[in-house]
Amino acid sequence: MALTLERYVIESTFGYFRGCGQGRNECIVYWTGPRGIPGVVDGVVLPSHHAGTDWYETDPAWITGFFLTLRQDGRTVRAQAHTHPKTAGHSPTDDRYPLVSKLGFCSLVVPRYGTGLVGLDDAYLTVIASDGAWVERNTHTEIVEIA
Repeated sequence: MALTLERYVIESTFGYFRGCGQGRNECIVYWTGPRGIPGVVDGVVLPSHHAGTDWYETDPAWITGFFLTLRQDGRTVRAQAHTHPKTAGHSPTDDRYPLVSKLGFCSLVVPRYGTGLVGLDDAYLTVIASDGAWVERNTHTEIVEIA
């Protein structure tokens, strides 16, 4: 299923990447949307996390609170988006430790710590398939920005 993003989602995502990663550390955000409207992404959440040049770790206590808030608000997390230092791709660690391990969950990786042009031309998108494996997808057909 394609993700439909409100226009500000991409800009907000890159703003977070540039602010928290500062061009030298990885950064992670989660894309959220209303539970009852499949595929819609209208929120970007910067979690409490620690990061270095080629890793990040989200605070487990923060994750618990995040899921409780999502449930209370009738929302869900649709994707995780994070940066890598050079080219975009999914590392073995990314494969093993997604925030959510369910069919259709998306993971987007942006190269150069998100310091390049704002957009997804160089990004890498992968989705969890029915067999639990990650399958690469095309960002131009799977992510649609709306005004």
